Amino acid sequence: MNESMHTRTKSKFSIGRAILSLAVTLGIGSLGGFLARNGFERYKSLDMPPLSPPSWVFPVVWSILYVIMSVGIYLLLSRERDEKTKNALTIFAVYMVLNFLWPMVFFDKGAFFAALILAILQLILLISAIRAFFPLSETAALTLVPTALWTAFAIYLNAGIALMN
Repeated sequence: MNESMHTRTKSKFSIGRAILSLAVTLGIGSLGGFLARNGFERYKSLDMPPLSPPSWVFPVVWSILYVIMSVGIYLLLSRERDEKTKNALTIFAVYMVLNFLWPMVFFDKGAFFAALILAILQLILLISAIRAFFPLSETAALTLVPTALWTAFAIYLNAGIALMN
């Protein structure tokens, strides 16, 4: 079935929904990083697993991922609010809560194993969100795939740091 058969849109482009979508992803993600900024110096002194990128890569990649995810959220917010849409958005909201908490647990608290558990839960929620988004909007589901892949890589890095430090 093509996407147009799945999607019941409310209207044409909405600047309000676009701003809300960006606020949910980029705003919440950036706020979590901002609140954890005092722990960023510790990161530079950690023993790192192989394939660890330089620290400047993370805010760049996350900013791009948040913008991409905001497109998927926009697509779902542009639908009628049926139960499947509400469920999909709820799964994503829970993911965003954990995404918000992760930098504070990892950077501020230095609780690397607790952060690893949060990262694993985030990946589970992302996969669940992809599955929930897909019947509603294939495009929206696909916007979460890069974040799921990056999160899998982040789990590798988090596990390596937890074991090495």
